Amino acid sequence: MTEHYYAEFLYPGIIVSETSLKEITREQYLNPDTIAIPKGSFGFRVMHRNEVIEEGDVLIGLYKDTSGWFYVGRKLSMKEVAAEFGETSTLYRNMEGNNYPFVVKTACGQAFPIHEKDTVREV
Repeated sequence: MTEHYYAEFLYPGIIVSETSLKEITREQYLNPDTIAIPKGSFGFRVMHRNEVIEEGDVLIGLYKDTSGWFYVGRKLSMKEVAAEFGETSTLYRNMEGNNYPFVVKTACGQAFPIHEKDTVREV
């Protein structure tokens, strides 16, 4: 059995975000701040899985220990969103309606709620 480590990168999409998967080293998995983010990506998360070769077949396990998202952008509070976009903006109303105290505004213009395990690299 071997353990394989991956970073899943986020990219803007037409309706939903696109992703790509890249195998990384164990050291990068343990220290995600060392991972270089590809051009056009606005964030990533890390995970690992086991692979076993049995009778010539590669058996691939499920992803384990998936991290939170590491976003690149600006972390904004509801107060900052209200000041910048207004309390009648869709973003503010979505934050209010869904109880999101913070969002990240990416360089691509998208906004995502920040969850407990997520971090933001400020730009």
